[in-house]
Amino acid sequence: MSLKSFQLNTHTFDVQYDVLKSVTLQCTDFEFGNNKFFQLELHKDGQGIYRLYSRYGRTGKNGVEEERMPSDLSEAEHEFDKIVRSKGKKGYVEVKMASTSIGSGECNKKILSQDIKNTNVVSTSATSSIKVDQAIVNIVSRLFEEAGQTCQASLNGSLQATASNPLGTLTLSQIKEGEDILKEANKVLVKDSSLVNSIDPAVIALSNQFYSAIPQNIPLRPRDEDSRKEWMRKYLLNNSTILDEKHDLLDLLGDVKGMVSSFGTSDIGVKLDEINCDFNLVDNTTFIRIKKFVEDTQSRHHSWKLKVRNVWKVASKAQKSYFDHMKPIGNITPLFHGSRAANIIGICKKGLLLRPPGVYVTGSMFGNGLYFADQSTKSSQYATARFGGSSSKYGNSYFMFVADVALGRVKQYSDSQSHLNRAPSGYDSVQGVKGYSLLHNEFIIYDQKQNQLQYLVEFEQ
Repeated sequence: MSLKSFQLNTHTFDVQYDVLKSVTLQCTDFEFGNNKFFQLELHKDGQGIYRLYSRYGRTGKNGVEEERMPSDLSEAEHEFDKIVRSKGKKGYVEVKMASTSIGSGECNKKILSQDIKNTNVVSTSATSSIKVDQAIVNIVSRLFEEAGQTCQASLNGSLQATASNPLGTLTLSQIKEGEDILKEANKVLVKDSSLVNSIDPAVIALSNQFYSAIPQNIPLRPRDEDSRKEWMRKYLLNNSTILDEKHDLLDLLGDVKGMVSSFGTSDIGVKLDEINCDFNLVDNTTFIRIKKFVEDTQSRHHSWKLKVRNVWKVASKAQKSYFDHMKPIGNITPLFHGSRAANIIGICKKGLLLRPPGVYVTGSMFGNGLYFADQSTKSSQYATARFGGSSSKYGNSYFMFVADVALGRVKQYSDSQSHLNRAPSGYDSVQGVKGYSLLHNEFIIYDQKQNQLQYLVEFEQ
């Protein structure tokens, strides 16, 4: 017989208690319009009384809090496991959390996952004695805010200055699970093109798996059939565009999770330590040189003009050894790489990274590589596209990098070569040549050690 559930705080229970175990469950089912969570915890207070705490509801909402009162630890553990099994039969799956925002007061204070416990996470109460120029304080603070806001907008559909998932902070292993599901969805679409933009059961099943693994706010399912189909097409993993958007989201979630403590402090020293990259405003001579480089390389095919606001010299410690790799390749050329503001802290921390094998990237005419341009306005498009660039708070202000790129021997193509995942034999890089099918040159490398970030340019468009 199951323990009866009661409204939370029906029974006497100490304000101070230990959380002995907890689990976060999620169930997304597009066919039935379900998108719900279930949090379960086992508590013990100072009087030796046990309690099963549960909270459940639609993902992104507050939900209902309940309690069950077992007589001893054995009954508590038995009931805990029984509830989890019951939820599993109803389609719920466990979501591995680094920390939760939907649990009890005590559980929300805990770091739940070994993913975080085993890393050198700086406490949010940590302070740093370093003195930093106000311009550096401003840029670093902004980049963290942009990342947090974009995460929240993608997951919750609203802008907030935070970096949490609707249920809390996901672990890296949970994010990896989401990546694996996206890879499988990509394989399914490539194998059977008739599934693209469909609401086929195979697509629905993979979408259910993804949104259960990576919980997100999803609007309620419309009642009429035509609107319901449009609702499903908007969220299902049924085309390359949404797959690419979800890959971007997981990249950003990985960046945020890796620097989770920095989002909880205003201390600029802690934030700089987490980014692992040095920022310095350039001197006036360098500013004029980079400004001229940006302005002189604007394309006549673009109606907009770029105005340089600020230039920072950046030194990503992840790229510290790259120049030794680049030097023998040769033909080192300064080129542009644009990115939305939310991605800048991740790029500075880890450098520009190649997508894992099997990941589709929208617009990848020359395969899975790192793309650069010799015209500033070409790269500026990637700083402002897809996610709307910066939030309205920062107005018409965006970012691009100037990077040194070891092009070595360049293989030129005038049309798409989307199958590439390395430079052709005898070459070190690829150039998409403007003219036949391209308005602008594109330069692609397939070894991330062939580039080194040099400058971060803030510009208006």
